[in-house]
Amino acid sequence: MPLDTELHKCANKGDLAGIRELIETDGADVNALGANDRTALHRAAGAGQLEVLQYLLKAGAALEALDRYSRTPLFWAAIGGQTQCLEELLAAGASPIVSTTTGTTAFMAAAGVNSLATVEALIGWVEVHPDKYEMRDLVGGVDNEGKGALQIAKEADPALAKAIKARAPDCFASPTRGLSVPNLGGVVGAGTGMLRRLVGWLRGLFAAAPPPGASATASGDAAATVGANDVAAAAAAAEPAAGASAAAAGGAGAAAADGVPADSKAAALGEGRGDAPPAAAAAAAQPAAAAAAAQSAKPAAPATVAADDKAGAVRAATEAAPPAEVNTARE
Repeated sequence: MPLDTELHKCANKGDLAGIRELIETDGADVNALGANDRTALHRAAGAGQLEVLQYLLKAGAALEALDRYSRTPLFWAAIGGQTQCLEELLAAGASPIVSTTTGTTAFMAAAGVNSLATVEALIGWVEVHPDKYEMRDLVGGVDNEGKGALQIAKEADPALAKAIKARAPDCFASPTRGLSVPNLGGVVGAGTGMLRRLVGWLRGLFAAAPPPGASATASGDAAATVGANDVAAAAAAAEPAAGASAAAAGGAGAAAADGVPADSKAAALGEGRGDAPPAAAAAAAQPAAAAAAAQSAKPAAPATVAADDKAGAVRAATEAAPPAEVNTARE
């Protein structure tokens, strides 16, 4: 990597006499590269050496020379807050919208060092040269970190950000314009995270409160928790349609006896009528399975069911479930 030559050092110090001697007498290359591939023009612009900069331009210094990080002399003037040198370079034809390897422009650099004079000089230049540059090209865009000029200005000084918006209002009219890409992704990510948490909460809510009767139908142990009245109701479900109709008539009184709403039992009896004979026959043939179905449907125990049928159903449930669990269910 080259080091700064005597020409670079004189440019940085503002030694115009030394610059003249080196170039005119010694034949030094005006565009010789120094540290980080900078030229003498880079050094003069960054240090604010206006007279040296003017002389170098007349001597043929490359206006758009790029250093190791693609920074132009105008960029160095902007980041150094050297407004006079920046205006001289703009007048010579330097572009104000060239970006570096990190995606930073001269305007972003000026905003980052809170140089209001330099920011206004850049905006003013674009305003009087609309045929060359668009204002959005100057103040828009983002660097490699996703930061725009307005965000960089806010971090340096909120007052500077307000001044930029006042000078170029049309460039920040849209609420999404000037919003950096990573920030937008963060907003979407936050919204997605909130939605996921809401869905998880709803799932947990419904998991904690399963539909009525779901546990009884899913477990083969439901017969152990069936009371004597429910067993009798299951037997009644196997009766012919006429018996089921009579059971519906007496459902309200039986509902009051075991604490189950009468309308729920009447609905269950309706399901046990002649609409589903195979299910009723299976319930009569298998008392334990019928008891499980009766638990989920909660049918009413009709007062008109024959006493022999009630007793048989009770004996079947008693044999299928331990007496202690039956007593617990009754309680």
